[in-house]
Amino acid sequence: MYDVIIAGGGSMGIAAAYFRAKQGARVLVLDQFEIPNQMGSHHGMTRMLRLNYGHGSSYVPLALDSIKLWRELEAETGRELFRPTGAITIGPADSNFLKETIESAADHGIPHKVMNAKELRAKWRGFNIADDFIGCWDSSAGFLFSEDCITAYKDGAIKFGAEIHENEAVTALKSTEDGVTVETDKGTYQGKKVIVTAGAWLQKLLPEIDLHIQPVRKTISWFKPLEDNIYVCSKKVHRSSFGA
Repeated sequence: MYDVIIAGGGSMGIAAAYFRAKQGARVLVLDQFEIPNQMGSHHGMTRMLRLNYGHGSSYVPLALDSIKLWRELEAETGRELFRPTGAITIGPADSNFLKETIESAADHGIPHKVMNAKELRAKWRGFNIADDFIGCWDSSAGFLFSEDCITAYKDGAIKFGAEIHENEAVTALKSTEDGVTVETDKGTYQGKKVIVTAGAWLQKLLPEIDLHIQPVRKTISWFKPLEDNIYVCSKKVHRSSFGA
């Protein structure tokens, strides 16, 4: 009997496994692929982490907490997971996204600088910026080495006693008097609780929830910049973080 069974070992699932195992719970992680893999939303070199957030000021405290937690995981694992570089958000001066980005920084006391098109072109010569555009510079932003983050959580979860079953697909979840029964293509497991982090497969695994989730393909690219003053990631291969 596991304290918690986690269906899906991607970004959310493997992080949950790490923290619950660290708290002393008996944890089982089940994933139909290896962890990490090329089928999840974590795939690729990097993901941007910024504090000035254009989708709502309420996200800023979460971002602040996340940087603290990434730093703690770096110290625990000896891995570089978050690299601060700063980030610039650019768009039309009347953009609601940019307005929210600037307001969210001001609301939470996040260091930032609003720049006009002339200032932006002078600082980043590689950008062709329209005259009516502005930018908001976030000096605290940077990027995460996304697949390394997954591996760090996985190794940490194992260190604290979690069981990781890769290449084992969950096929059914059934409630019981004592908790939940999880069936896979290789066996059956009992748990007090289950966490379902199935991503694009959630609708297939739990059709009764009827969340109307439509998975979409999002292509992320990394490019080596030609300008010397645009930051280049030197880890593993020379690629720009702007594609993240």
